Amino acid sequence: MMKYFTLLIIACYIKQFVWAQTLNMDKSDVLKKPEMWAKIRQDYHNDKLWAQYFATDVFNLTKEQLAYIERWKGIFHQEEILEAEEAQLKLQQLRQGSATSQNSASERYFQSLVNNIAQNFVMIEDYFNEEFKKYGGIYHYYQEKYPNGNYDKHRWVQEHEKKLRELKEKH
Repeated sequence: MMKYFTLLIIACYIKQFVWAQTLNMDKSDVLKKPEMWAKIRQDYHNDKLWAQYFATDVFNLTKEQLAYIERWKGIFHQEEILEAEEAQLKLQQLRQGSATSQNSASERYFQSLVNNIAQNFVMIEDYFNEEFKKYGGIYHYYQEKYPNGNYDKHRWVQEHEKKLRELKEKH
């Protein structure tokens, strides 16, 4: 949890730095074309927009203009990456926060059951069945698969605990 928080803080600082750099460059928008600039910000890969911004053909852009364009493309690209990473981190935090509060009691209950698998096996299977349903999976009971009981129940629990973790991660 702390790792995600630290990454979020770092991402915010980087974003603010890039944003501040962008503000400084926005002020020095050399051609003062705010409508065209807004279009470029939305589609900065579009060379035709850049050519329109400089009022010239794409093939007639000077080295300085091309350098200016490349610098801006880099800044816009960095902003996109930072926004995506920030959104991903926030989503992970939300998922982890809600999962932690909801699942902590459920996880503690499950851990108390697996302390004595032989005695609690029926309750463990009920737990698996409910959790698999909650996350869109299907749990097949031990007795259905091994009616003769010829498979180790401890191993069964470990395997299904792993499957459940994978199912939760996908969800």
